[in-house]
Amino acid sequence: MNRSVVAVAVAITLVLSASLATAVFGLADGRGPGDCGRVPAGPVVATRVLQCIAPSLAFVETGLGTGSAILVEGGFLVTNAHVVEPFAHVDVVFEGGERHDDLPVVGADLVADIAVLGPVDTERRPLPIADFEGAKGDDLFLVGFPGEVDDEPEATISRGILSRTRSVEDFGLTFFQTDASIGGGQSGGALVDDRGRVVGVSGFSFAEQFALALSGGDTRSSIQRITGGDADGYVPFPDGPGATSGEFEVADPEAPQVLTVRTGDEPETIRLTLPAELDPTLMVVGWMGEVFFQNQAVLDLLEEVGEGSGGEADDPVSPGVFEFEVPEETYALIFVGSRRPGATKLRYVSSVPLGRYDDTDEGRRLRRGQRLEGVLDSLEVHGDSFVLDLDEGDEVEIHASSATGDVGFAVRAPGRRGDEEETFVDDSDEGLFGFDAKEKFTAKRSGAHRVTVYSADGRATAYALEVEPA
Repeated sequence: MNRSVVAVAVAITLVLSASLATAVFGLADGRGPGDCGRVPAGPVVATRVLQCIAPSLAFVETGLGTGSAILVEGGFLVTNAHVVEPFAHVDVVFEGGERHDDLPVVGADLVADIAVLGPVDTERRPLPIADFEGAKGDDLFLVGFPGEVDDEPEATISRGILSRTRSVEDFGLTFFQTDASIGGGQSGGALVDDRGRVVGVSGFSFAEQFALALSGGDTRSSIQRITGGDADGYVPFPDGPGATSGEFEVADPEAPQVLTVRTGDEPETIRLTLPAELDPTLMVVGWMGEVFFQNQAVLDLLEEVGEGSGGEADDPVSPGVFEFEVPEETYALIFVGSRRPGATKLRYVSSVPLGRYDDTDEGRRLRRGQRLEGVLDSLEVHGDSFVLDLDEGDEVEIHASSATGDVGFAVRAPGRRGDEEETFVDDSDEGLFGFDAKEKFTAKRSGAHRVTVYSADGRATAYALEVEPA
């Protein structure tokens, strides 16, 4: 072959190589190292996107479930808050078996349902999170890990289109809706466009056939709030050494305080001493709701407020002394209160160190025309209660809303207990999923009404509570 032929062959090769690099990696138009690049239409697109994105995704494991996370700048990982709650540390695994155990949860933005983990020391490529510049009908891909993993986790991909954009104006968030399939474990995964750019974080399903992903711009803002310390207060399950004694104030019989214990490979037998003269209430439950212990006082209280469980009471060892066993590898909540009316100081002594959770949102005063914001933590079971002064005949509209959660509210007339003159409001076809609660309320008597906001699905979430004249 003569020199001229060789030169032409080399030139053609270089042109083809450059074209291939442009098509596959998007280098020619300056999109940068975070893009997989636009490729020709067809099934090869999904393959290229998966090959590009999967190495930078991590499989997240907690004591209660699994999820996905995206590696971003600084060695941090971004996922959904509901993937990591209620833990202070989680384990992550990249494809190929690279593990990072006991990775700290930096924090969570419970408005946007975003959490940040890390940082990790890894050579893997971080993924920039971009703004989506496409339109309805454009191809989108969901990349994440399935909930069921036998050996090493392996990322999966599903393909769909952008069906619409949904906004939650009260909270300033935008979500992309796609018909790409989302399954268990894929929460916290990447929503990717056909240029290989991460344009959102997948987290929810909608109407049983659509996936919703928080927009890239809102995700970046959420990450900045978390790393800057400006996000909502994320309260993980107490992970420290705990204490064998302490004192707290119980606001009223229906607002117990919460102690916590996490067992290891063996069951834990706990002896808890409370002041018998204060008629203490005690219930011990697992994270999934299983009851390990309940005394007669708590059953009497539940019956009194119209929430009788029908269970049997466990006997104390002696007055004020209770002993119970928590199974191995269990996260348990110990609800301690008093049947005495009004605020009561209560001291406890335990045979093992116990963690402690304090609710900081309780008891605020609510006024008409005011918007209050708060957080329902994972460890709250009775919600946040507010005081609303109304005169007989006053008519107001109460609205409890959440950007990503399911909240409801209850209103109790002054001087009433349980379901006596108590109004419960749940889904009212308001909000992103129709799960917000909104309804008019007319006061039948004058005085301080108790308005309680609660999480209907048990997840931690941020909320807003508004009261307007009807």
